[in-house]
Amino acid sequence: WRVLRGSVLEAESWRKGEQFDLVYAGGSLHHTGDVWKAIENALRFVSSAGRIYFALYPHEDVRNHEDWLDTKKQYMDSLPIERRLLVFTYLLHGMFDDIVQKVQRVDQAWNESGRPLPMPEYLRYQAILRIVDLKSKEHTLARGMDMFTDAEDWMGGYPMEWVMTVDVCQTLKTAGFFALQLHLSNGMLYVLAGRNKSEIPRRRTLPGPFEKTRSGCWRAILPAMWPVEVQEESSPLRVFEDDACLGAPYGSRHQDVNHFCDGPGRYEHQEGQLMFQTSDKSNPNNNGRIYSVMVPDGWEKKK
Repeated sequence: WRVLRGSVLEAESWRKGEQFDLVYAGGSLHHTGDVWKAIENALRFVSSAGRIYFALYPHEDVRNHEDWLDTKKQYMDSLPIERRLLVFTYLLHGMFDDIVQKVQRVDQAWNESGRPLPMPEYLRYQAILRIVDLKSKEHTLARGMDMFTDAEDWMGGYPMEWVMTVDVCQTLKTAGFFALQLHLSNGMLYVLAGRNKSEIPRRRTLPGPFEKTRSGCWRAILPAMWPVEVQEESSPLRVFEDDACLGAPYGSRHQDVNHFCDGPGRYEHQEGQLMFQTSDKSNPNNNGRIYSVMVPDGWEKKK
């Protein structure tokens, strides 16, 4: 092994033209101050038969982008004790509803017990501490990171930039890469990509013509038996525009637009149909592009 340390923004100063079979950038490129240069440089690291796996903050998953940037700037400009208070406030906001419900249940149980005395205040404190302890343990198991450390990591992650999934897809296409997997989960966009076109999962061409809906999306008919949920997870169906991934799935969850049909490259698999928007909001019936869906194994048999 040979370990090198350097900035992805100045990669040529230390990479010396080397390429690698696997490049990994988990939750880091959007903190460089120039996310698109960082992505383009990271793609140059990948060999002809290699793959890159990276995770970015998707624009689609957040509504109040500027508010979060202001909060992060405030955190970075604060004293250590002020940073701790900001972290505690952030965590309390996330647990507030659970805490209120737990205290209300404790109050109700006490009142239903018929005891004549008011409930001691310490019982409410105990209920709050139990919720905080439970949430902390659940978070550590799910994330592999202490809840407070994770909150500090989020609050202090500055500079940072959000990316539109459709722009990531177009950047991959321009660089000669193909998206092999693409997933939105827990506020992150996860992408696995490679240069080898033969590795693209099997796809089924959408025949058209596509109907324009009142919401602004285009509708493609899909087999009614294709499940919109698989093991309590949203549909794994992915859409391509020519050989490029189209953009962001799970349209109805998107937070940054009034309706996902308003944003380019958005789509959602609904029962018996695909609702989608093209990468540039053009008409898919006459823009000269081919639209297809990645079909999970076994789905072709479900007609």
